[in-house]
Amino acid sequence: MNVFKDYLSLFSIKTYPAKTTVFSEGEPCSTLGLVLKGGLDVITDTGLDSPFLITHLKKDDCFGEYLLFSDCLFYLGSFITVAETTIAFITKEKLLMLLSSNPLLLEAFLKKIGNNHLFLQNRLKALSQKTLKNRLLFYLNFVANRTKQSVISIKSKERLAQYLNMPRPSLSRELQKLKHDGFIDYDLNSITLIKRSPF
Repeated sequence: MNVFKDYLSLFSIKTYPAKTTVFSEGEPCSTLGLVLKGGLDVITDTGLDSPFLITHLKKDDCFGEYLLFSDCLFYLGSFITVAETTIAFITKEKLLMLLSSNPLLLEAFLKKIGNNHLFLQNRLKALSQKTLKNRLLFYLNFVANRTKQSVISIKSKERLAQYLNMPRPSLSRELQKLKHDGFIDYDLNSITLIKRSPF
């Protein structure tokens, strides 16, 4: 849900082609960004074969809210569009003015920030699992519990491997093992969680 849909006149709106770097890692953050159309990958280089995917931003997602209200004003990753993407930007000053004059909007914004923080914390917990099997199972259980669905859609196994910071061949092996052990079933576009794990 776009909590700012009735206030976009206060934003500046820009559209970027696919595979465009909107912000580079280390650039200063001076605005809140709101994705209106398309999506972005936020990535950082770890020295491995492929960059580490910090997060993926889709329609109605915000970014920059943590940096604007922190002591660190610099982006921790590069923001790269995955398709033609439209983003609305608002300065910290205008954002504070808008939120201070509208308590319901402030509550909705804080709820969105809280949900984003919860999602990132769960991803961090997934990445901290000792084995690749547990990492994958933790992620699948989290998504299934959040969506209340046993069938979890995936864009591609390559994207899932990147999100879980594991090599693509390792992901395939773990999926095969979990299917053999009766935990999951899967096809090209989805994974079905059959057995829940006590995470």
